Amino acid sequence: MGARPSAAALCRKLQPWLPTLLVAAGAAFAGLASAQVLPANIAIPFYTPNDFMAGAWRHWYAPRAADFAAQSARLAPALADYCASAPADATAARQPARTQWQVTAQAWDRLAGVQVGAMLQRRSSRQIDFSPTRPVLIQRAIQKAPADVDALETVGTPAKGMPAIEYLLWTEPAAPGSPACRYAGVLAAEVAREGAVLAAAFADLATTKPG
Repeated sequence: MGARPSAAALCRKLQPWLPTLLVAAGAAFAGLASAQVLPANIAIPFYTPNDFMAGAWRHWYAPRAADFAAQSARLAPALADYCASAPADATAARQPARTQWQVTAQAWDRLAGVQVGAMLQRRSSRQIDFSPTRPVLIQRAIQKAPADVDALETVGTPAKGMPAIEYLLWTEPAAPGSPACRYAGVLAAEVAREGAVLAAAFADLATTKPG
């Protein structure tokens, strides 16, 4: 191996390039320094957990709660129309009620995918979507013939909600004008009432400033 060049020899070789090297080094250090300071108007907002939840209330939960409230409010009238139909027209008259049940169930699924806020506080899933439904309890509840939503306080949860209405529309279709049909209508009214409460609760959260 050859002799190692001395420091003096290296300096002599690099001397013609020193101005260029100094300019390049200065530019590099200036770039590093500027990278440490963000300009005041840089487009990178800072989000806190409260900001995240405020966005969730406003852009996810409130619109979906409003949609569920609107769809559930249409279910009881659809069932009332079916229950008032002639027995001979039952099959055709039942279809709009079934369709509205499906639309309402889809709206609930969109809202309740991740349950937070009033849904947890009120145990809304238990009231609206308790599963499995209990046919024996449904038959007992029909015999009680609750006249309105308040009268459902004496009816067990497994005989109420969307699954019980589904049972009376598909599994054991309630005949028009029957006590079972009227019971399905009362159940739908209860679901609609809970939907309205949830819509109001999430609308309130959507307008609350993050704290």
